[in-house]
Amino acid sequence: MSLISSSPQLKYLMIKEHLDQLIQTLESGDKLPSERDLASELGCSFLTVRKALNLLSQEGRVVKRTGSGTFVADFDSTGAASQQDRIGLLLHAKGDAYGLRIAGLLAEEARQREVHLITKMVDHFGVQADAQIKELAREGCGSVIVPWLPWDQSDELATLVRRSGLPICVPVLLPGLEENCFERPTLFGQTTQQCVEAAGAYFTELGYEQIAFVGPVSPEDTILQRKMMGYTNFICRFGITDFRSHLVKSGSHAMDKLATELAPLCPKLAVIAYDDTHAVRLLTAMHKIGLSAPGDFAVLGYNDTDAALHSDPPLSSFYTRYEYVAHWLLRHALALSKDEADQSTQSPPLYLHVRQTCGADKRLGPDLSALLDRLGLLESTSTSSPEVLS
Repeated sequence: MSLISSSPQLKYLMIKEHLDQLIQTLESGDKLPSERDLASELGCSFLTVRKALNLLSQEGRVVKRTGSGTFVADFDSTGAASQQDRIGLLLHAKGDAYGLRIAGLLAEEARQREVHLITKMVDHFGVQADAQIKELAREGCGSVIVPWLPWDQSDELATLVRRSGLPICVPVLLPGLEENCFERPTLFGQTTQQCVEAAGAYFTELGYEQIAFVGPVSPEDTILQRKMMGYTNFICRFGITDFRSHLVKSGSHAMDKLATELAPLCPKLAVIAYDDTHAVRLLTAMHKIGLSAPGDFAVLGYNDTDAALHSDPPLSSFYTRYEYVAHWLLRHALALSKDEADQSTQSPPLYLHVRQTCGADKRLGPDLSALLDRLGLLESTSTSSPEVLS
């Protein structure tokens, strides 16, 4: 029976954590079972095991010898870095596509900076996280990065940050813990607010008359608060009297109900979605009642995840460079490990990846670049997801 009961995207991380526990029971120089034997034992593919072992190798936990196998590393002989060069990465088991991409880019950023990134997983920020942080401290980490969290666990994370024996760098502003965020308080969330304002202006220029915002029911979500502020600013700036901000619960029923409510507004309707997930959910709900983008309505997502590329039709989506977040999370974590601070002080540029759901090709054609330039947006019109920079 497989050990894995979570998202396929998280398999290798869960396998990595299991192998990490196995390594702790062995001595330096001991040989691990083969990749295929481990795969058989853990109920996964050998490629998943290989990916986990590669991550452990990058962390200096194991040594892979061609033709011989994989061995437990000798911590002292591997030239382990000093404490400030070993950073913990606390991944949440419910991590979405955005969180997983940030984690991957953090690993790349750490390799470039020759920082040892030690990964642990949790499904909450309570006692389990305490134990993982204590283990990271024993392994020589000077601080910890939490790259993503479910918004309903914000208070739990804040409590963890306050009691943790290691400083924790977080991706959001937590009340009273602003120094732990990778961005300065005056900067945090500006880009997401600007994105919604720019999306509203963009749809107005395209000629849509009914412009709505759709997001989650998540009162703790500071990003949602910023985006709703951006929508309000857009409504006021353009003198629009029909305020249409819709917060929907998870599950298909709530979105299906909203689709029915929005249907009479087509084809004048354009929707600014909180993220790609909500945009794709809306596309699916509208399709159920015989409506599709961009013929009947338009929609823009945010984060430009793989879901945007593979939706039907491909989703137009705003995004900032994921590398920006990973870069500053690691920089600030390194500073925190020295009892210093290194928070980002400048907002990243905002991109619009134009695909099909916004209707730009039909309404503007070659004039699109000029419009984006007027709105201060950077254009991306390739068919793939954002490039991952080295």
